[in-house]
Amino acid sequence: MSASDDNNDIIDRAEDLYVARSVIAAKSTRRPLLAIADLVRFLTDLEVSLTPDQQAQLFTDRQLRDDFQRLKRSLSLFVMPAAAAASTDLLLNERNFPGAQVKITASRKPGHFYVTIALEEVDSSPALLVLESPAGDIARVALPEVDDRGTILILKDMGSPSDARLINLLRDPSTIGTFIR
Repeated sequence: MSASDDNNDIIDRAEDLYVARSVIAAKSTRRPLLAIADLVRFLTDLEVSLTPDQQAQLFTDRQLRDDFQRLKRSLSLFVMPAAAAASTDLLLNERNFPGAQVKITASRKPGHFYVTIALEEVDSSPALLVLESPAGDIARVALPEVDDRGTILILKDMGSPSDARLINLLRDPSTIGTFIR
């Protein structure tokens, strides 16, 4: 092997090391996909949503999931717990729990449903409802003002994918709902 072959081998090796170190440095300085600040914005601003990758990270990263649960608890007025195990095929049209009652009733117009939320305390007016399935599906809905009887009324159209998703999550007995102030 000549001196020029040795020199070329050294140059090739140096280039390989430079590329490897550059890749490692780029990965180590990369911002996490989902941060606590993103979760705060997600729970307080309907304009902010999670990407599919962020939602997947939320359900696979144990620490992030625990942080999300603590954050929800700190912002919540009350929680609609799961009514049954995820294996049941039962769909619910009514859920009763401490803080409120949720009813889903068909409208006269086909494919439309009313979601009625009757609050136990008129002055406990939530601004947002966050629904979560055990499978990792999350939906949020802004809640209108409470009327003087402590009732929130929402009309949903099953022709709208987001409305249908919300109704399906509300009917699923394994779904958990958090009412955010």
